[in-house]
Amino acid sequence: MNALTPRSRSERQTKTLRKSVLFCPDCDRAAPLDDWSHTDDAGDETVSCPDCEASLAVVRIA
Repeated sequence: MNALTPRSRSERQTKTLRKSVLFCPDCDRAAPLDDWSHTDDAGDETVSCPDCEASLAVVRIA
């Protein structure tokens, strides 16, 4: 099978891994979500940059 070979629907459906990278507007750091400190105070979620410790609000998109 090569890139031009037609595949069935079940062959096209593969398990994908979720990837997340956050960008700090203060120091331009790009880091995986796991590297950032996460806090949740009364429903307000924030993450802190691992380099400059700037706080960013978490906005969830449904």
